[in-house]
Amino acid sequence: MSSQPLPDAHAPNGALNVPVPDSIYPFPEPYPHLTDDQYDLFDRMSEISEDAYCAGWIGDNEYNIWNAITLGSPESGYRYTNPRLLRRCKKLSDEIGGWICWTKDGPQFAPMAQWLKMFASWCQQMTNTAK
Repeated sequence: MSSQPLPDAHAPNGALNVPVPDSIYPFPEPYPHLTDDQYDLFDRMSEISEDAYCAGWIGDNEYNIWNAITLGSPESGYRYTNPRLLRRCKKLSDEIGGWICWTKDGPQFAPMAQWLKMFASWCQQMTNTAK
């Protein structure tokens, strides 16, 4: 009995050359209203929250991350935040022209002009609360 070698499932670059059927993912795509780039920003921001507080999205996450980015110091928003994640968030924000904020309906994209107004309002609230 002769045996034939199994076909190689790897492409020349070492990557698997096996198609993945959609049925392997039984859950719906999270937040389908976000574009891929918007979701990437959301995911990085969620990672920062997870690293800092073991929470997928801690309250005021979007404001604290923006605060850290604009002040140029991770300690200004969250202690021990990975500076690469902050730079990645800023880069993604610049590329998509906005920011991700959390609403009662989950993560939403805010164009930059709208986000800057939201951030200014939040800063004012924080100032008034501190008085």
